[in-house]
Amino acid sequence: MISLLIGVALGADCVLDEAVAKVREGGERDAYLCLVYDGGGAAAAAAAIGEGDEPRLRRAIALWLLDRYDIPFDPALVALLNPADVRLLADGIKARRGRKSPVPEHEAVFSQFDWYKPLDTYTDGRLRPVDRANLDALVRPPVEPAPAPAEPAPLAFAKKYGVAFLVGGVILAALAAVGLRARKA
Repeated sequence: MISLLIGVALGADCVLDEAVAKVREGGERDAYLCLVYDGGGAAAAAAAIGEGDEPRLRRAIALWLLDRYDIPFDPALVALLNPADVRLLADGIKARRGRKSPVPEHEAVFSQFDWYKPLDTYTDGRLRPVDRANLDALVRPPVEPAPAPAEPAPLAFAKKYGVAFLVGGVILAALAAVGLRARKA
């Protein structure tokens, strides 16, 4: 609830292009929060990544995903994360359910959010099916389907121009071969 109120409060002053620029420049906390709490924050950060490494924008995407822990992760966004942010996100999924983060850097990040309340009684049994699916997506991202094999040239030609045209070409080639043999004889 508090994070929603923060998001609404930031939304009034949140301009995504400015937040992206501020995250790029120095990683201002308010700029990260703007990207996290804005519905289009991940898309803005992803679009800004372009050709460069952009570790701060990748971190903003990881935090955006973490804030939406109750829905399946978008594989295209997960693919943009570097290994450190995948670890942060995996740790964050469990931290949202009450696990104390074993990584001090992650602990510092999670403590910035009102949902981080470590429980001494935490077990992985507290994870919900969507949590398990998201953890699995981080460990084993979906595989892109292999492209269909290219058709052999004659078959592609036949599909494009019709079988009759191909048969006519084969007949002409056969007649030419017979004519060449007749000349040699």
